[in-house]
Amino acid sequence: PLADRRSAFPSRPCCLPACVQVDVPGAVGASELVSALELDKVAGRHRHWYVQAACATAGDGLYEGLDWLSKQLKTAAHKTTQP
Repeated sequence: PLADRRSAFPSRPCCLPACVQVDVPGAVGASELVSALELDKVAGRHRHWYVQAACATAGDGLYEGLDWLSKQLKTAAHKTTQP
């Protein structure tokens, strides 16, 4: 059942917005995205978040963003298994 799976999810959800297409002229940068989404106000201390600039065509930044997300999930999983 779903209730049994809830412990696998972080108690403090994490968010990884990606600025893809940073190679396109006029693209929104990471700081602009934080301001536009008001991540510092909305997420604040209740959620882990990180904005990763990325270029989907070249693959730049994609692994870095996924690496951050993976570390967040591993940390959360480790905390849920400790007494």
